[in-house]
Amino acid sequence: MKVVWKAAATLLVVTGLAGLTNGAVDPDFDHNGTVDVRDIATYVAAWTSGISTGSVEADTNSDGLLTPTDVAIFSSAWYDAVANGTGGGGNVGWTDLTPAAGARVVYVSSSAGNNSNSGLSPSSPVRTLAAGYALLRNTFPDQMLLQCGDVWTEEFPGWGKTGRSASERMVIGSYGTGPRPRIQPTSKTRDGIFERSNSNGNLIISGLEISGYTSRHTAAIQWQVGGGSNVLIEDCHVHHCTLNIVLQDMNDGFVIRRSIIDMGGPGNNGDNEANSGFYIALTHAPVTIEECVIDRCGDHPDIRPGSIPGIRSQSVYCQDTAPGIIFRKNLVSNGGCMGPDLRAGGTIEDCIITRCAIGPRMGSATGTDTPGGYPGGVTGIVRNTYVLDGTNIRDGQPSYLRGVGFWLENVRSCTVENLVIARKGPTSGPLARNPDSCAVEMHTDPGSGVTGVSFVGTRVYQWPGSGGTFARSGNRQPSYSQTGTITSGYPDPSVGISESDVALAKQMRRGVQGPTIGALLLRLKAGFAN
Repeated sequence: MKVVWKAAATLLVVTGLAGLTNGAVDPDFDHNGTVDVRDIATYVAAWTSGISTGSVEADTNSDGLLTPTDVAIFSSAWYDAVANGTGGGGNVGWTDLTPAAGARVVYVSSSAGNNSNSGLSPSSPVRTLAAGYALLRNTFPDQMLLQCGDVWTEEFPGWGKTGRSASERMVIGSYGTGPRPRIQPTSKTRDGIFERSNSNGNLIISGLEISGYTSRHTAAIQWQVGGGSNVLIEDCHVHHCTLNIVLQDMNDGFVIRRSIIDMGGPGNNGDNEANSGFYIALTHAPVTIEECVIDRCGDHPDIRPGSIPGIRSQSVYCQDTAPGIIFRKNLVSNGGCMGPDLRAGGTIEDCIITRCAIGPRMGSATGTDTPGGYPGGVTGIVRNTYVLDGTNIRDGQPSYLRGVGFWLENVRSCTVENLVIARKGPTSGPLARNPDSCAVEMHTDPGSGVTGVSFVGTRVYQWPGSGGTFARSGNRQPSYSQTGTITSGYPDPSVGISESDVALAKQMRRGVQGPTIGALLLRLKAGFAN
């Protein structure tokens, strides 16, 4: 099976996962309604079995034979479905937004609306967000739909309404064709959607673009103080705020999926203020972030020309008070300081983290801000994740030098499976790598140090530095076990994630294009196969 996979993987790389005629090949090979990486595994298993049994289920070109060409044709169909929205790629896997029985649907258009209209049909929309919000009934599964292509230079009223239940939620969404409806408040002290009441939830926010007044605007979405049960953010583009999404003091069931979060920062006080794509704290249940693209968050020069990212510029910042974060199938690129920072532990799986000064960080929470603390350290899992093309924070200031693939701190248990850390660079310029950094940093002074870390199938490629593969800073000796392979200097297959890949991933939108993370993971798995 491993030999077969390597042969198929070679074809996937050579063909670029696309370009072959795939005819009527169904990329949803396991017929579960979702085109994802599991279809590749199911197909390869069927192809392998067919070689010995004579089954032609995997004969994609219908010539009666099973050859590598069949694998390449299926791979092309699969990639097209995921990357281009064909074969269900743009329509499969999204949350069903069909109005529940008895729901009121409210239409809002800044270009064609009038607040004297009923707001209950696309031909009679109201104009302002406040007018649309007023028509929603608390504890009903009502929907407020904004006209695609329209722009509002106002913010929502402080959110204080909830849907009927977790299965019949209130919806803020869109209607019509064109770009996502855009909310861009004119005051940098207000947020696009702001909730600060108790127990407001059962809500879906879908298909919106929310941007800051300037790149120093506070937040696009801020949800805090006792609210947040069963809230879903999906198919949104959130950008140009100091903290794009702020989640604090939520209850349970908060999920952000299939959204683009980019251009986060800078802070109101310049380089020394925290600025992030996400800021998460004081959670009462794990937050899930999945199938998102998080790009250029943390005071990136593309946001403010000439800016210099600082140590508080982060893509995803999860405070000591946010345990158990689930971070799954996300693409994180061009982070100011680091990728996902799970200070209180959690799960990172099936992710790609590229061009960040630090890849993922697990731990560092000492429990001083959390009742009960974290006796012995936090726990976590990192699985099937690629950390590529590490950078630095800023040039010429040794106290800020980074270039670490994976950082652990105050951890009592962490399982690391199939982690690939590859290529530290560039060698010059403002993001030049730190020559003294390492692939895996175990910072052992705070809390209880680092113990109980198990590495399984972890591989390091071309990550030079005097720190070697591991560095152990602090006075405590870390305890870790190793199975599988951890090696520096393994021949680098030069497979990575380009800016074109990131740009394509950011075109994700309901009905247009599905998430491309599965295709990118498959490419990396093929390229790094050994």
